[in-house]
Amino acid sequence: VFYQLGISHYGLQEYRKAKEYFDEEIKLNPNHLNSYVKKGDSLLMLKEYYEANICFNKVIAIKSNDSTLY
Repeated sequence: VFYQLGISHYGLQEYRKAKEYFDEEIKLNPNHLNSYVKKGDSLLMLKEYYEANICFNKVIAIKSNDSTLY
């Protein structure tokens, strides 16, 4: 549910609110890759590059055996 709310707010260009919903989804499901990706995208739109990089690195850490990420 939180992921979908985040997607909705992202689509409305409400990136801060979207990030909050992705954070909530991550609390419930710490391995939800799409939440990390969209949180990272939201942070990029907010020009919070360091924090976005942390999210993208988390995706890589979770999927470290997936060669399509490199």
